[in-house]
Amino acid sequence: MRTIFNTKPIVKTNDEDKICLIQNKILTNQRLSLEEIDEFLSYVCDSVRMKLAKKNNASLEKYDYLYQCDRAQAMIGRYFEQLNLPYKSPQTNMDISLEVLGNNFIVCFINDEVFLLDPTYNQFFDESKCTKENFKIENGMISKTADPGFFVALEKEEDQEMVCDFLEKGYGLLTEDLARVYGNSFYGTKALIPIKEFDIKGYSGPFYIKRFITSQGRLTTSYETLEKEGLNIGIFAKKESKIR
Repeated sequence: MRTIFNTKPIVKTNDEDKICLIQNKILTNQRLSLEEIDEFLSYVCDSVRMKLAKKNNASLEKYDYLYQCDRAQAMIGRYFEQLNLPYKSPQTNMDISLEVLGNNFIVCFINDEVFLLDPTYNQFFDESKCTKENFKIENGMISKTADPGFFVALEKEEDQEMVCDFLEKGYGLLTEDLARVYGNSFYGTKALIPIKEFDIKGYSGPFYIKRFITSQGRLTTSYETLEKEGLNIGIFAKKESKIR
């Protein structure tokens, strides 16, 4: 898949011993260092991407993750549940607007910070789906729009660079800027509305943050189903483990 920003997922070689230690710290309610948070979230997003690509017999470089947001969200959410790590599972149709392109993702709470995880966000940056030609108007109504990448490309350069970093890693600190650009990339995809109501300005970062962290969205795939499909993320730690 050719993407408009020519970004590709970055998959690290994760150290299982480090991940085990981090999981133990989470299970025993200890604070994580910034390096540990990065290592942990990288492991989570890398695991999702590698498992989904393998299940669909595709390479990481070429896989488009199309229609995989629901599975990805469930993989992360069920994993966090095993670690007792608090999270929310927002849905764009519920937490942004009913008329926008559907997507499921995760926000999680580590230390005193909130992080956004969407390792399949790349699917919305297909070059062929991020052009003006994708807009369709019928009888004064917008019946179809371009994908979210089209609207990110309209943002200022530093915001585009921020999104490119997010696309590569699959996660990021939920700052007001990331919340604004991420949220508005979906807000611009409103369809089945009169052309006169079309607006790409969207909302502010604080608006989206509030919606995401208070979302009532629920996972739609069980732990058992993920296990059968080979999509569970591995747990190396045990609750009774002690940190010295």
